[in-house]
Amino acid sequence: MLDWKILAASFAALLFISSALIGGGSAFGIGDTFSGIMDKISQWLGGSSVSLSTPEEGQEVEILITPNILIIPIETDTTINIDSVTMKDFSGEIIVDYENEVVNFMSNDMEISTPLQEIKIKETEINKLILEEITVEIIHDEWSEKTEKSKVEIVGFVGDIEIMVDMISLKGTVSNIAK
Repeated sequence: MLDWKILAASFAALLFISSALIGGGSAFGIGDTFSGIMDKISQWLGGSSVSLSTPEEGQEVEILITPNILIIPIETDTTINIDSVTMKDFSGEIIVDYENEVVNFMSNDMEISTPLQEIKIKETEINKLILEEITVEIIHDEWSEKTEKSKVEIVGFVGDIEIMVDMISLKGTVSNIAK
Protein backbone atom coordinates (compact mmCIF):
# COMPACT_ATOMS: atom_id res chain seq x y z
CA MET A 1 0.00 0.00 0.00
CA LEU A 2 2.90 2.33 0.73
CA ASP A 3 4.26 2.00 -2.84
CA TRP A 4 0.90 3.15 -4.27
CA LYS A 5 0.86 6.26 -2.03
CA ILE A 6 4.43 7.17 -3.02
CA LEU A 7 3.54 6.78 -6.71
CA ALA A 8 0.38 8.88 -6.31
CA ALA A 9 2.23 11.58 -4.34
CA SER A 10 5.01 11.66 -6.97
CA PHE A 11 2.46 12.00 -9.77
CA ALA A 12 0.63 14.81 -7.91
CA ALA A 13 3.93 16.61 -7.27
CA LEU A 14 4.86 16.28 -10.95
CA LEU A 15 1.51 17.78 -12.00
CA PHE A 16 1.89 20.62 -9.48
CA ILE A 17 5.44 21.46 -10.60
CA SER A 18 4.49 21.26 -14.29
CA SER A 19 1.53 23.59 -13.85
CA ALA A 20 3.67 26.00 -11.81
CA LEU A 21 6.36 26.17 -14.47
CA ILE A 22 4.10 26.24 -17.50
CA GLY A 23 1.44 28.49 -16.04
CA GLY A 24 -1.62 27.06 -17.71
CA GLY A 25 -3.76 30.00 -16.63
CA SER A 26 -3.07 29.50 -12.94
CA ALA A 27 -2.43 32.49 -10.74
CA PHE A 28 0.85 31.09 -9.44
CA GLY A 29 2.39 30.08 -12.80
CA ILE A 30 6.08 30.88 -13.03
CA GLY A 31 5.68 30.47 -16.80
CA ASP A 32 3.64 33.68 -16.82
CA THR A 33 6.74 35.53 -15.67
CA PHE A 34 8.65 34.33 -18.73
CA SER A 35 5.77 34.65 -21.23
CA GLY A 36 7.04 38.01 -22.54
CA ILE A 37 10.48 36.58 -23.11
CA MET A 38 9.05 33.47 -24.77
CA ASP A 39 6.77 35.60 -26.99
CA LYS A 40 9.79 37.61 -28.21
CA ILE A 41 11.80 34.46 -28.87
CA SER A 42 8.90 32.86 -30.77
CA GLN A 43 8.46 36.07 -32.82
CA TRP A 44 12.12 35.97 -33.81
CA LEU A 45 12.19 32.24 -34.46
CA GLY A 46 9.04 32.21 -36.58
CA GLY A 47 8.12 28.90 -38.18
CA SER A 48 11.44 27.12 -37.97
CA SER A 49 14.37 26.96 -35.63
CA VAL A 50 16.62 28.67 -38.17
CA SER A 51 14.35 31.54 -39.16
CA LEU A 52 14.26 34.91 -37.48
CA SER A 53 11.00 36.74 -38.07
CA THR A 54 10.39 40.44 -37.77
CA PRO A 55 10.17 42.27 -34.50
CA GLU A 56 6.88 44.08 -34.05
CA GLU A 57 6.30 46.76 -36.67
CA GLY A 58 8.15 49.96 -35.93
CA GLN A 59 10.68 48.33 -33.61
CA GLU A 60 14.28 48.94 -34.56
CA VAL A 61 16.91 46.29 -35.17
CA GLU A 62 20.65 46.76 -35.70
CA ILE A 63 22.58 44.42 -37.96
CA LEU A 64 26.38 44.46 -37.74
CA ILE A 65 28.13 42.94 -40.75
CA THR A 66 31.83 42.11 -41.00
CA PRO A 67 32.45 41.16 -44.65
CA ASN A 68 35.48 40.94 -46.90
CA ILE A 69 33.43 42.33 -49.80
CA LEU A 70 29.76 43.36 -49.71
CA ILE A 71 27.48 44.63 -52.46
CA ILE A 72 24.65 46.76 -51.07
CA PRO A 73 21.77 47.35 -53.53
CA ILE A 74 20.26 50.84 -53.07
CA GLU A 75 16.92 50.85 -54.88
CA THR A 76 15.49 54.22 -53.82
CA ASP A 77 16.97 57.68 -54.21
CA THR A 78 19.19 58.04 -51.17
CA THR A 79 21.46 60.67 -49.63
CA ILE A 80 25.02 59.54 -48.90
CA ASN A 81 27.45 61.51 -46.71
CA ILE A 82 31.20 60.98 -47.08
CA ASP A 83 33.23 63.35 -44.93
CA SER A 84 32.24 66.81 -46.22
CA VAL A 85 30.77 65.51 -49.51
CA THR A 86 27.06 64.77 -49.91
CA MET A 87 25.67 62.68 -52.76
CA LYS A 88 21.91 63.17 -53.24
CA ASP A 89 19.42 60.95 -55.05
CA PHE A 90 21.83 58.02 -55.44
CA SER A 91 20.43 54.66 -56.46
CA GLY A 92 22.51 51.73 -57.63
CA GLU A 93 25.06 49.52 -55.91
CA ILE A 94 27.59 50.26 -53.22
CA ILE A 95 30.48 47.81 -53.25
CA VAL A 96 32.41 47.82 -49.98
CA ASP A 97 35.74 46.05 -50.48
CA TYR A 98 37.56 45.60 -47.17
CA GLU A 99 40.33 43.55 -48.81
CA ASN A 100 41.39 46.44 -51.08
CA GLU A 101 40.13 49.16 -48.68
CA VAL A 102 37.92 50.83 -51.26
CA VAL A 103 34.22 51.70 -51.65
CA ASN A 104 32.68 51.88 -55.13
CA PHE A 105 29.39 53.61 -55.93
CA MET A 106 27.90 52.35 -59.19
CA SER A 107 24.73 53.50 -60.89
CA ASN A 108 23.46 53.58 -64.47
CA ASP A 109 25.23 56.84 -65.29
CA MET A 110 28.21 57.02 -62.93
CA GLU A 111 30.92 55.17 -61.06
CA ILE A 112 32.78 56.68 -58.10
CA SER A 113 35.54 55.07 -56.03
CA THR A 114 36.75 56.31 -52.66
CA PRO A 115 39.14 54.94 -50.07
CA LEU A 116 37.46 53.00 -47.28
CA GLN A 117 36.27 55.48 -44.67
CA GLU A 118 33.22 56.26 -42.57
CA ILE A 119 30.21 56.68 -44.86
CA LYS A 120 26.65 57.42 -43.71
CA ILE A 121 23.64 56.52 -45.79
CA LYS A 122 20.40 57.95 -44.44
CA GLU A 123 16.85 56.70 -44.83
CA THR A 124 17.28 54.04 -47.49
CA GLU A 125 15.45 50.87 -48.46
CA ILE A 126 16.86 47.48 -49.40
CA ASN A 127 14.35 44.95 -50.75
CA LYS A 128 16.64 41.95 -50.29
CA LEU A 129 20.21 41.53 -49.07
CA ILE A 130 21.78 38.06 -48.97
CA LEU A 131 24.86 37.71 -46.79
CA GLU A 132 26.92 34.54 -47.32
CA GLU A 133 30.07 33.43 -45.49
CA ILE A 134 30.00 36.67 -43.49
CA THR A 135 29.94 37.35 -39.74
CA VAL A 136 26.59 38.94 -38.84
CA GLU A 137 25.29 40.11 -35.46
CA ILE A 138 21.62 40.98 -35.10
CA ILE A 139 20.70 43.17 -32.13
CA HIS A 140 17.17 43.96 -30.97
CA ASP A 141 16.65 45.68 -27.60
CA GLU A 142 18.63 43.50 -25.20
CA TRP A 143 18.53 40.40 -27.41
CA SER A 144 21.29 39.57 -29.89
CA GLU A 145 22.40 36.69 -32.08
CA LYS A 146 25.72 36.32 -33.85
CA THR A 147 26.32 34.03 -36.79
CA GLU A 148 29.67 33.36 -38.38
CA LYS A 149 30.22 32.20 -41.93
CA SER A 150 26.58 31.28 -42.56
CA LYS A 151 23.90 32.59 -44.93
CA VAL A 152 21.59 35.36 -43.67
CA GLU A 153 18.83 36.89 -45.79
CA ILE A 154 17.48 40.33 -44.91
CA VAL A 155 14.20 41.34 -46.55
CA GLY A 156 12.49 44.73 -46.50
CA PHE A 157 15.12 46.80 -44.68
CA VAL A 158 14.25 50.47 -44.13
CA GLY A 159 16.68 52.67 -42.22
CA ASP A 160 20.24 53.97 -42.07
CA ILE A 161 23.48 52.32 -43.13
CA GLU A 162 26.86 53.22 -41.73
CA ILE A 163 30.01 51.94 -43.39
CA MET A 164 32.89 51.95 -40.91
CA VAL A 165 36.53 50.95 -41.36
CA ASP A 166 35.95 47.57 -39.70
CA MET A 167 32.23 46.76 -40.22
CA ILE A 168 28.90 47.85 -41.66
CA SER A 169 25.89 48.75 -39.51
CA LEU A 170 22.30 48.61 -40.73
CA LYS A 171 19.94 50.25 -38.25
CA GLY A 172 16.22 50.30 -38.96
CA THR A 173 13.27 47.98 -39.44
CA VAL A 174 13.06 44.78 -41.48
CA SER A 175 10.25 42.64 -42.86
CA ASN A 176 12.13 39.39 -42.34
CA ILE A 177 15.51 38.00 -41.35
CA ALA A 178 16.22 34.34 -42.10
CA LYS A 179 19.29 32.17 -41.90
